[in-house]
Amino acid sequence: MGGRLFMLDLGVFKAHRFAGIDEHGGFFVSRLKRSANPEIVGELREWRGRAFPLEGKNVFDVLGDLCR
Repeated sequence: MGGRLFMLDLGVFKAHRFAGIDEHGGFFVSRLKRSANPEIVGELREWRGRAFPLEGKNVFDVLGDLCR
């Protein structure tokens, strides 16, 4: 099922919708409210330099430590 775009309003943010997109092999980009502080469950590549592992940490807990 390729070539489709699914758009939704942040006012109706539901985690199960993102899980459904992931289950079908899709990708999504979303702004996050501060109240939604998801855990980083994996990284798609290995970073060079002064990179540090993010897996297992929450997004807003590490945001201030990122500089790239």
